[in-house]
Amino acid sequence: MRNLFLLFCLFSLIKSNSFCQSLPDTSATWTVASIGWGSYFANKTYSIKADTTINSSIYKSIYVTNDSIFNPLESNYFCAVRELNNKWFFVPADSTKEFVLYDFDVKSGETVAINNPWAEGKMELIVSDVDSIELNDTYYKRIYLGFYLSQNRFYISDHWIKGIGSTQGLHLSGLRMVDAGYQLLCFHRNDTLIYLDSPDGTCGYLSTGIKSNSLSSDIRLSPNPVSNQLSIISSQDLVVELYNSLGKKVISSDRKLIDVSDLVSGVYIAKIFDSKMEFIKTEKIIKQ
Repeated sequence: MRNLFLLFCLFSLIKSNSFCQSLPDTSATWTVASIGWGSYFANKTYSIKADTTINSSIYKSIYVTNDSIFNPLESNYFCAVRELNNKWFFVPADSTKEFVLYDFDVKSGETVAINNPWAEGKMELIVSDVDSIELNDTYYKRIYLGFYLSQNRFYISDHWIKGIGSTQGLHLSGLRMVDAGYQLLCFHRNDTLIYLDSPDGTCGYLSTGIKSNSLSSDIRLSPNPVSNQLSIISSQDLVVELYNSLGKKVISSDRKLIDVSDLVSGVYIAKIFDSKMEFIKTEKIIKQ
């Protein structure tokens, strides 16, 4: 009896993990931001809706909202997606042609050919590694992909997480971007946050909420790069929050002079608010 119970538990675990790493149903949302040189711009949120049929195959319809929260009343049809043999197939809204953007059975050392209609078209990426990542108490398969910048310099440009997609965004598999591009901020399933990669720890990290161009242009952070003291040059009372490359807040200050001498060298994101904590803009800070 005990052995039967253990087998049942094992079967339930395998079934649960398999479900979590399959193509999501209508409960899933992806929030994506465009980024450039450390600044985060307007979010878009994608959500799977009802089934649709294209060329006799059944797909999930994906709708998009120009916001960090999916609003079905202001959403537009974006594409269709289906899963077969651990591959995800996409059909753009203005087409009936199918594109394979993911193959979660790839192995380390293999070269993956991707033809992405939302990216650079046909490209090849090398699978440099395959491991797992723990998200919400479940391990997900993670695939590292990249390309050679030069003969001896390999650059990881994309990560695939089985059951979620690319860390650049659901439909942005295979982008070969350096220092700019897109970033998956959040992935929800069954209204549960599964994946989070945002400098402020939320799904709404935006720089489109700038209060006014005059206020934004009035603010300077100096020197940059900085070694010890970061000066906040502005006629306004401000609050500045600094985030490291992992999205962890390391400093929050309302002073005009911020001591950063204890921070390790690297790139940080400064998120700037007014005295009422209304967001103004972000800046990239380099700590020497």
